[in-house]
Amino acid sequence: MHKQWMTELAGKRVLIVGGNGFLGRNFVEQLGRVGASVSATGDGEDPGVDWLGRVDFAEMKNAKRALEGQQIVIDCIGRLGAAASNLQPTVSLEQELRPQLNLMLAAAESGCKPVLLLVSSRLVYGAPQYLPVDELHPLQPDSFYAVHKITAENYAIVLARTHGLRTCIFRLANPYGPYQKMDAKGYGVINHFLQRAASVDAIEVYGRGMQMRDYIFVDDVVEAMLCCAHLSESGVETLNLGSGIGLPLSEAAETITRLADSPPVVYRTWPEEDLIVETGHYISDITRLRQKIGCFNPVSFEHGAQLTVEHYRKSTVSCAKSREAAERRYL
Repeated sequence: MHKQWMTELAGKRVLIVGGNGFLGRNFVEQLGRVGASVSATGDGEDPGVDWLGRVDFAEMKNAKRALEGQQIVIDCIGRLGAAASNLQPTVSLEQELRPQLNLMLAAAESGCKPVLLLVSSRLVYGAPQYLPVDELHPLQPDSFYAVHKITAENYAIVLARTHGLRTCIFRLANPYGPYQKMDAKGYGVINHFLQRAASVDAIEVYGRGMQMRDYIFVDDVVEAMLCCAHLSESGVETLNLGSGIGLPLSEAAETITRLADSPPVVYRTWPEEDLIVETGHYISDITRLRQKIGCFNPVSFEHGAQLTVEHYRKSTVSCAKSREAAERRYL
């Protein structure tokens, strides 16, 4: 953990948009440890966090109210995964782009001039033309999810020119770790694998699982993004954020199965809607990120997967005990 990052964040006012989501929950946890003053959209009971409830950023007045006094804004807007967005393109449009634009406009017009940390995706590149993929790779989206991520990136570029908005765009590889909701299966496939294995269920892989992916533990995602917050000076910077290491999906699944001592991996035929958005091999070129923040050594997939399986198992036991206690109260 970078000492400068910790020092810079103590006392800073930080807004997390999407605080109940996978990334948002992890930002809440990490920022609480370093003494930041955290506000988050969504509902929670974390001590020291100002939970704002469900905020409709489609209304500009709500966006401006949420942005008041904020110095850093972590933008995790995004609900549908790639395949789901192609099945429901207008839903993806309405739930993401207008709220996204209003949030950015509110940030650009705020007197506090916050730094915006925008979560984008490696899916903006589509099927890679070369590996590893750097930030100059052509953008060739295969889903409306990716189209909307590119559009959000362009909003930031325009507002940097017209309003001086400072933005770091992070094209995430495949993040995994604690706090993904158990019913969130449209995205975060590797987390779904980890949850199934932690519950001693068999992991299901489409095809042979030979496609390589770049998996990065969520603690490394959070730290890298927050390191960039105090280093951002002006304009827009676009950074790939991954481990820089490729691992076949089948190998990741087999590793998780071994660590969790769960049933053998089951290989299934590809569903058509998922095959359409399959991009093949992907590995991030993280040279630019390392130049930006200095030392960056993500944890190994095996170590991160072990930590995540342990988390989900503890969560399952905790939920079961809570249900039992609630049932006893009503006996």
